[in-house]
Amino acid sequence: MKLFVYPNLLSLDQIKTTREVINIFVNELKYEVSISKEDSHKVYGNEDFYNFDVSECDYIISLGGDACVLKTAQIAFKYEKPLLGINAGRLGYLCAIKKEDIHELTQEKISRMTIHEMSVLNLDYKDNTYYAFNDVVIGKKFFGKTITIDYQINDEEPVSFRGDGVVVATPLGSTGYSLSAGGETIPIKEDKLAITPICPIFLENPNRIVDGKSLISINSPFSYENKTGVFVDGNYIGELKEIVSVSKNSKTLLLVR
Repeated sequence: MKLFVYPNLLSLDQIKTTREVINIFVNELKYEVSISKEDSHKVYGNEDFYNFDVSECDYIISLGGDACVLKTAQIAFKYEKPLLGINAGRLGYLCAIKKEDIHELTQEKISRMTIHEMSVLNLDYKDNTYYAFNDVVIGKKFFGKTITIDYQINDEEPVSFRGDGVVVATPLGSTGYSLSAGGETIPIKEDKLAITPICPIFLENPNRIVDGKSLISINSPFSYENKTGVFVDGNYIGELKEIVSVSKNSKTLLLVR
């Protein structure tokens, strides 16, 4: 079995952990392992552990926390490979196992794990499409002032409110920022999306659970001067200067959990 590992390498401890995990994979569990040329240089000082391309692997391994899983998910989604997260970070909600249990990750155990098909959001922004596995957030960049959010679901009447922003979440993401903002959770297998206002001034702007096939258009026309931001899975994409569209991708992320 071939594994392509994407580690979080922001500290010396993480580099050390990467060496330890790869050593277990190769010498104890007898996997074929590869990492990117850039990561191989950071971990080993050469390209010796770039053994095959990511397109050739059986599983992609994320080695870090939930942020590392979401970053690696972009690659797993592109190549349509199952993604298995090993928690070497903090919470690790999206990870299948802890790094302490790496010795138990035999080929038999991996083959018995469930591969879930997770919904993916498309964000159309400035002639580009971005992919979100947890959520798309339109929110204020600075504290102190509220912003106006206008959103429309398909051809329904637009909804307008003032607050800190709005979260559009997948079922997976409904247990993250959306839940913290007071949104409802969605079972992973349901074809639904969550729309959750962030700190709305008036409570008549409730949370919404909508059909997964919905097209959601969002704007903040009176708030450009307040620097409204566009965020995908917690990453800042740019300022909101025009209407953006959020919809579900026809393909799914293959996540091992």
